[in-house]
Amino acid sequence: MRRSPNFAAVVLLSLLGCGGEDPPGLELSFQSQALLSEADLLAIYFYRDAEQTCASIRSALPRPPSVLGPYLAELNGSDRLTGVLFRLSDVPPGTYVVYVDAQTRGGANVGSGCSPGQRVLEQQLAPIQVVISDNP
Repeated sequence: MRRSPNFAAVVLLSLLGCGGEDPPGLELSFQSQALLSEADLLAIYFYRDAEQTCASIRSALPRPPSVLGPYLAELNGSDRLTGVLFRLSDVPPGTYVVYVDAQTRGGANVGSGCSPGQRVLEQQLAPIQVVISDNP
């Protein structure tokens, strides 16, 4: 299996569902290995699609209040190689802007990613991919 050079790490966010199968989830990848090495923590936010845009979220510090989150994931050595799996049961059906901040342990923001128009339908999350890039 050949991996893209951007595919340094994956964080999977899946919703708990019935039937025992893992539904598709949220896949987060890093633009560079250096950025992946700097990040210790991921903060994942869900915003109502009609209320926020990627640009409005990115320009606001601190981040505007989200409908859900931030969900936090720590990245350790093995997580950087194998990925992190979240399981959530509290994301109601709707259309969201999914925003992710990559941070150091000290709270410095080293990168971010955004994916607008993401739909959640009755405990199922369509596959969402967010590429985390360096902050401008």
